[in-house]
Amino acid sequence: MIVRGLIRLSRSVARRMDTNGGSGIKTVGAPKIGMTATFNTRGLDSLEGALGSIVESAMHDIADDLTRVSSETAPHDKGVLEKSFSKDVVSQGSKVTATVTYSVSENSSGGSYNYALKMHEDDYNLGAGSQAKPGGKGMSGKTYPVGKKFLTRPLYGEAGAYKEHIEKTLDKAIKDREIK
Repeated sequence: MIVRGLIRLSRSVARRMDTNGGSGIKTVGAPKIGMTATFNTRGLDSLEGALGSIVESAMHDIADDLTRVSSETAPHDKGVLEKSFSKDVVSQGSKVTATVTYSVSENSSGGSYNYALKMHEDDYNLGAGSQAKPGGKGMSGKTYPVGKKFLTRPLYGEAGAYKEHIEKTLDKAIKDREIK
C-alpha cells in the first residue's frame, strides 16, 4: 500500500515547495489549510470499499487536532479569534481533504479587514491575554507558543505526525481485517 500525504496551505501568494516524501505546500487565496492523503488500493480488494472511510476518519482526527492546537496558539484579546475557525473534511474519489480556516472581520478608519489574517501574518507585540495563554501542543507532542503564524506553525510542525496518523490508522485497519 502506498500512502502519500500532501499538504496545501492557501494564502495570498502562490508558491510550490517540495518537502520530504513528495509532500508539497501551495499557497493561493485566503488563509486556508488542507491536507490530502492519496492511496493505492491495488491488491487489497477486500478493503478497497472501507479505505475511503478509514482515511476520512483519520482526516477528521487531523482537522480536530489542527483546529485545537492552532486555536490554543492564536493570540488572545477578546477570545473571538480562537473561536472563529471552521473545519471541513471532504472525500472525493481517492482524495480526502481537511480544511481549517479562521476569519474575523474588523472595522477601522481605513475600512474593514480580516483580523485573523492580520494576526497570522503581521508583526505585533503580544498583549496580556496572549502572554497568559500557555500555547498549543500538537499530536506529535511538540509545543507552539502563542503568536504569529498560529495556523501554519502547527500545520508544518505536525505534518509528519499527521501523515503517520493516517498510515497507522490504515495499518491497523489492514491488520484487524487480516485477523478476522
